[in-house]
Amino acid sequence: MQETLATLNAFKTELSKSQADLVPLKAPVFGIEAMIADVSATRDLLARTVDEIEANGDVTLTSRVDALTRSKREVEDRLAHIFDHFNALDALRKDIGGIFSTIRNSLNRIG
Repeated sequence: MQETLATLNAFKTELSKSQADLVPLKAPVFGIEAMIADVSATRDLLARTVDEIEANGDVTLTSRVDALTRSKREVEDRLAHIFDHFNALDALRKDIGGIFSTIRNSLNRIG
């Protein structure tokens, strides 16, 4: 009996302690409900901000990103063409350099 009474008293002490730990959670400023309200307000602000970012008149964020992606690809293609032209010019320069070198060697042999 005494052992059961001791167990019940320990249980009662633990319950009292747990109940005391719950009191701050019910507080109007720092409690769970206040925290839920604060998180909800932050969520609403975030949702409005995302809506503002996504909307630019009638143009959505997705279509703007798609347009930027197309533009990036076009620029990359143009740069590739420019590098192709530079490579062709470099090949022509080497060919012309070879021709001048041949002429110079021929003139050196003659003269």
